[in-house]
Amino acid sequence: ALPGYLRIPAHWLSQAIAPPSLAVSKRSRRIRLVLLCATIFLLALGVRALHYQDSYSTSEWMASHARNYKREALRILNEGGILFPRGPVDPGDARLILHPPGYSAFLAGVFATLGDSDFAIILAQISLDAIAVVMVVLIAAEFFNYAVAAIAGVLASLSPQFAYYSLWTSPDTLCVLPILFGLYLIIKTIKRPRLPTIVVAGAM
Repeated sequence: ALPGYLRIPAHWLSQAIAPPSLAVSKRSRRIRLVLLCATIFLLALGVRALHYQDSYSTSEWMASHARNYKREALRILNEGGILFPRGPVDPGDARLILHPPGYSAFLAGVFATLGDSDFAIILAQISLDAIAVVMVVLIAAEFFNYAVAAIAGVLASLSPQFAYYSLWTSPDTLCVLPILFGLYLIIKTIKRPRLPTIVVAGAM
């Protein structure tokens, strides 16, 4: 048995990290989770937008770092051919080896949708990074109650490192979202095994 002075904190902790009560209706829990995710998404997006406004103007090297990716994205839009150019290729051009087409294809999609600008890239990246923060909330909600999930989401939203690296015009931070989504599907699969969920988790 726990000493008396530890019983109250231990009881509070067990209640705080317990999964959502089954007594609450499924619809009510779903509405709460949707509202929580929407709030965390807006918070994460706002924090990243503030980081952009505060620091991106002094980080011109980021645009230089992504120059090859942008050039390849414009080639995809103008000439077609995502994996390999359709036209003649200089045998001495090693761009396709140095820079795989994934991020360039992403930039081409952003340019086709939002226009050719650095702001369009940043807007797409911070939006996807904010969705990654929402995935943190959903993963936490699978194990704990919504209070713990909210704390995890707030910490991920306010993290200076997460916000800063979401502004890099590089593929480094974009891989976080599919990894988190795959982890979420694995957790779902453990609770309720389904072949389509397993396949999508593996694809992520």
